[in-house]
Amino acid sequence: MRQQKGCIYKARGKWALRWCVNVSDATGKITRKAKFKLLGPVLPEHKRNTKRIPPEIQAAAERILGPVNSGKVQNVLLTVGELVENEYFPHAALRLKASSLQVCKDRWNRYLKNRVSKFIVRDFQRVDAFLLWSDIHNENPHLSRQSMAHIRFQMSGVFEFALNRGLYEGQNPCKADLPAGLTPRKKGEAYTVNEVRRLLSLLTSPLAQGIVALFFGSGLRKGEIAGLDWRDYERTETGATIHICRSVWQGQVTTPKTEASGDVVCIGSEIVEYVEAYRQFVGGVKEGFMFGYSHDEPINLDSFARWQLKPLMNRCATCKEQKSKHNEKTGHAYERDESIPAWKGFHAFRRGNATFLAKQFNGDGLAAASLMLRHTDESVTQEHYVINTQQERRAMKAAKALQIGETRIKAAAAVGAGLKQDTVN
Repeated sequence: MRQQKGCIYKARGKWALRWCVNVSDATGKITRKAKFKLLGPVLPEHKRNTKRIPPEIQAAAERILGPVNSGKVQNVLLTVGELVENEYFPHAALRLKASSLQVCKDRWNRYLKNRVSKFIVRDFQRVDAFLLWSDIHNENPHLSRQSMAHIRFQMSGVFEFALNRGLYEGQNPCKADLPAGLTPRKKGEAYTVNEVRRLLSLLTSPLAQGIVALFFGSGLRKGEIAGLDWRDYERTETGATIHICRSVWQGQVTTPKTEASGDVVCIGSEIVEYVEAYRQFVGGVKEGFMFGYSHDEPINLDSFARWQLKPLMNRCATCKEQKSKHNEKTGHAYERDESIPAWKGFHAFRRGNATFLAKQFNGDGLAAASLMLRHTDESVTQEHYVINTQQERRAMKAAKALQIGETRIKAAAAVGAGLKQDTVN
């Protein structure tokens, strides 16, 4: 395409720019189309010299025509929606797991698409991002600070993508602050060892017992449990070793979540008993998916929970609620079994594993929990997986403050001792 100067003119009190671009359709046929862009208002001082185009308007036109003349036509009127759906998501599909990509698409469709799709990428400013966060928060006040941070992180990634490809100039606009007053992230629930013990006593299926015991005993994620193969399971003198080689998401076999996740997990003899009982139940198999529908078809754990776990656990919870109402109505007391757990999700077994180890392990419990869950940072285990009561959190805070004070005193004494030793020498 030849170099264009474009046509700058006035339209309804605005300065406008008209230029042409070549557009190809699905068959490859190229047609020439006119494009328009408003550059700014016609100010009173502009009317004094009707033949002269204001320098700031001319500069705005050149910023638009620069990419056009360099061949980067898509830079000019590319919308955020076109950028995300036509370029960003296809690129993300090459580096993200299918589950992570789906989460990004769901977040885009639910909170962002209708709000930002029509924005021109090059015109999106920090104030637009700030107003976007406020709008999402006002319409979704239940979203926690962490959820809003995830939304901001995703949009920030989109504009980093644009910056790297010359589709945007300046600083990333999505660094704008989040609204004030966001609620903190709600701590996830965790099963206690007593709840797991009680649940195992209620379950009659070797399959259900094996899955529940392995979930709590290994701390594995749902996709990792679904992806286990009997060849990954190795008996030892003290229990068994499990090699994490794959994960399953919506029936698709993928690699583990992170590089650190593809590690080895040890389980004790008590957990092995449930796994071996299940293996005998299915005929002593030695290969294929451990809990699969067949040797090459992984189990759907969501379906398993829906039909085998939730009916039992929710019925127990419902019975307890009905008994409570009956007690209030008649004055007769029922004996309630508080040890029967309600359904909290599969991840509650993983949190339960971490919480139990952090509090009961003889030694550095947090390090043991982090090692079991294969986290690279113990702070992740402490922050997101170890469930503490308010009293425990207060006690930990007080103990940490005391430890800091003692450390300061010891540090001061060490420096003093070092200085005294230098003086003596």
